[in-house]
Amino acid sequence: MNPFEKTLKDIDDFCISNKNKYAIIGELALIFYKIQRTTNHIDITLLIDLENMESVSKQIINSCYAERKDSPRRL
Repeated sequence: MNPFEKTLKDIDDFCISNKNKYAIIGELALIFYKIQRTTNHIDITLLIDLENMESVSKQIINSCYAERKDSPRRL
């Protein structure tokens, strides 16, 4: 599994375990429609209630966020 695929799996695992609905959007979503674009990032949208926004933000920061030590352009 390459770093890009691992990142997608991590996003999926996180959203499933926290019962968050999400969508992959942007350039990566176009691949599904056979439109090839070069990308080095993943755009996602979470479907959450406004009253849960703060708790979901904390979940993401506590579970997924890691400070980058190397180039920010690499996954």
